[in-house]
Amino acid sequence: FSSGLWPIGTLGWPEQNAALDKYFPTSTLITGQDILFFWVARMMMMQLAVVDQIPFDTVYLHGLVRLIIDCRPFKEKGIEVTDIAKRLMDYGFHAPTVSFPVAGTMMIEPTEREGLEEIDRFCEAMLAIKDEIDHCDANDPVNVLKNAPHTLAMLTTDKWEFPYSRRQAAYPLPFVEESKFWPSVRRADEAFGDRNLICSCAPIEAYQS
Repeated sequence: FSSGLWPIGTLGWPEQNAALDKYFPTSTLITGQDILFFWVARMMMMQLAVVDQIPFDTVYLHGLVRLIIDCRPFKEKGIEVTDIAKRLMDYGFHAPTVSFPVAGTMMIEPTEREGLEEIDRFCEAMLAIKDEIDHCDANDPVNVLKNAPHTLAMLTTDKWEFPYSRRQAAYPLPFVEESKFWPSVRRADEAFGDRNLICSCAPIEAYQS
């Protein structure tokens, strides 16, 4: 799924339906200024290419709040920025942007949709992860961060051969129990797929029929 197809893809396209008729095209897109050339331009071009319509005629750009967390000092514990990002998934958070715009850092972008309670939970998770890092040893890579994220399939196997409990893996803080998000897969190939692109999609003509 391409983010460029978001305006029609989320409305059931290519099937013609009431939602598509009602909401596409729309009038206004409100978004962060940093994605004007990444997603907004792509959405405009792809809708013109696929359905020959512009998805919106007005774009309002708002400012962004960014927090850059330097994770490079944790290398002495054998922990990389990707380990922290993956571990956040066990706490119920979407893995943040890593190594952009600065290598070895995480970029956190809270939006107007996040309330104080959610931001407090995120801070609790980050403090808990820092404590987990403090207990890591660079000479022993088998730890709760290196194995993150922990899937349901992983947690429900008969054999558990890790030096930490299933509870620590899946429910590291009380708030996680209230609304558990289960990652669907563990780590696949890290950045290999980003550096070795293979297009498996049909040609654009196939979507125009």
